[in-house]
Amino acid sequence: MCGGTGVEVLTQIIGWAYFSAWSISFYGQVYENYKQQRAEGCKIDYLIFNFSGFFFYTIYNVIGYWGDSEANGTGDVEIQDVVFAIHALTLTCVALGQWFYYPRGKNQITPFCYAATCAMWIFALSYASLDKTVFNKDGSWPAKLSLASWLGYMKLAITIFKYTIQVIWNIKRQSTEGWNIFNILCDITGGTLSVLQSVIQAIACGDNPFGGALNAVKYLLGLISIFFDVIFIIQHYVIYRGKKPKTVQQEDDLNMQQTPFKATYEESLN
Repeated sequence: MCGGTGVEVLTQIIGWAYFSAWSISFYGQVYENYKQQRAEGCKIDYLIFNFSGFFFYTIYNVIGYWGDSEANGTGDVEIQDVVFAIHALTLTCVALGQWFYYPRGKNQITPFCYAATCAMWIFALSYASLDKTVFNKDGSWPAKLSLASWLGYMKLAITIFKYTIQVIWNIKRQSTEGWNIFNILCDITGGTLSVLQSVIQAIACGDNPFGGALNAVKYLLGLISIFFDVIFIIQHYVIYRGKKPKTVQQEDDLNMQQTPFKATYEESLN
């Protein structure tokens, strides 16, 4: 570790703090689904992308932590990164199980999710099977990127996909009901601490923000999370504050319109 014992202790403290914030965030959505006994607020595409993303990210971190991080292109990987990825993958599986178990309304898998997920898995499996054979014969691109690097970059792409889809889902429903805000508040806290840890490590090692020992994937994941979390916070507290989902509101309005006629009809029978 660059910078001596003091920097190592500081980065470890920040690391476990971001690990706690990011890990706790996953329980918010699981509890939200359980409380409502429905799985409509969190878009299923988000969960499917999350599963693939954290599966790839787990492999990325395991390779970076126990393997040669420099040769594999992962940069510094801390034990918190490994534990977080495994924990996140586990909680994502729980949330996926809730989608199958609880009523989900119009929350269905989109063609884009099918296509993108299949394409990424086919690429990952193909690259893994051909790594250091076909792709690495002449050392040309994309062989310069290791399997771990590709998995990390696919995790970045998946993160953008899943957040964008959830933002659009909230817009379509005209509500954030069922999309747990506690999850977002913890996520932005974890993202901020994760970026801070990466910056401290880079400065301590005398590197620029995108070079040397910096874990670029982890750094960018933090920035992407912060960006989208701000959007979710604005949606929840400003744009759709206190609003029910569009379909639920329409049903309530319809019931209010029908109630006077129903009462008049019952009175006429009496």
